[in-house]
Amino acid sequence: MPLHDLAGFTDRWVDAESIGLHAVEGGQPAGPAVVLLAGFLQTWWAWRKAMPGLAERFHVIALGLSEQGHSDRPHDSYDTHTVASRVQAAVTALDVRTYWLVAHDIGAWVAFSLALKYQERLHGLALLDAGIPGITLPGAIPILTAKALSPTTFDSAEIDHYAAAVAAEGGLRASLAYYRDAAESARENHDALERQQLTVPVLEISSSHGSIPDMAASLSPWADNATGAVIPHAGHFIPDEQPDAVVDALTAFIDHEHVA
Repeated sequence: MPLHDLAGFTDRWVDAESIGLHAVEGGQPAGPAVVLLAGFLQTWWAWRKAMPGLAERFHVIALGLSEQGHSDRPHDSYDTHTVASRVQAAVTALDVRTYWLVAHDIGAWVAFSLALKYQERLHGLALLDAGIPGITLPGAIPILTAKALSPTTFDSAEIDHYAAAVAAEGGLRASLAYYRDAAESARENHDALERQQLTVPVLEISSSHGSIPDMAASLSPWADNATGAVIPHAGHFIPDEQPDAVVDALTAFIDHEHVA
């Protein structure tokens, strides 16, 4: 159905291995597909400021992971390889064969595992300010206002939006399940990397005041074709804080790799 608060986009629910994932889709149907995954305590709405700019060139799909927003909250495993399989199933159900995958925070946990499992489906991978289980993950859990550069990044309505998602039945349980299963995610990442490194192009986006000072340095040993970018004047929540800079960085990355 059309979204009244984001012109040109519609939302739907997609069956992903018998789990319903919420998808918001818009942009250019014949353009390169860009799939967006949000992070802890957020939903697809985290990308709302960047989606219109991306939609000028690309077929944009923002997916809610298991536990996010209107997506289902199953009681089984939330290790990132299991969740990655659901994401890939959802993208396949949306009739997208190959795509660019862009992800922030816990979304980047899932995206990294997805890239290890389904490299042939990706044109490239962009990860925003995230430690990866078993690779670079620090111990802190992000909090909305504490990890944004400006305390006014999120107004009360936006905080209420995310709080409602967590307060929904099973919301907090499912949100924390990614941390509960982080050790299993780390083990599976190690096993996969022993077989093969990432070969798809990877853009590692840090911010001037984010959680991971140099994404490129931390992940480059595990990727054959990795580049880095730093978004200035941003904390951890880069798509919320500097959406235009995110659109510019992603567009330049896709254009460069497409020409290459």
